[in-house]
Amino acid sequence: MRDNYSAFPIRRVFFSKCLSGPDQLRQRAALAYSQIFVVSSVQIAPAYALREYQQMLLDDVSVNFRQILQHVTLSPVMARTSHANNNKGNPAKGISPTRTMHAK
Repeated sequence: MRDNYSAFPIRRVFFSKCLSGPDQLRQRAALAYSQIFVVSSVQIAPAYALREYQQMLLDDVSVNFRQILQHVTLSPVMARTSHANNNKGNPAKGISPTRTMHAK
């Protein structure tokens, strides 16, 4: 089950390319971005969405940092893992959006 329905095979391929791929600098830069812009593979369903997120990081290695931030922010994977549980803000009452897990 782990090999077919989880993010394990995707992560294994990603790390093996970092170690032995022909474009190691690009792969390792994407690995560094994946450590900065962290998403949870537990909350991502289906697991192939993680593959698209990692491909986006690989494609964005050569663009400027502002574009990377925009792509990460607008990514469906990031929305699923970090924006999904936010409370709605109410500027009239001075309430800013917060995560429900931290609001308790």
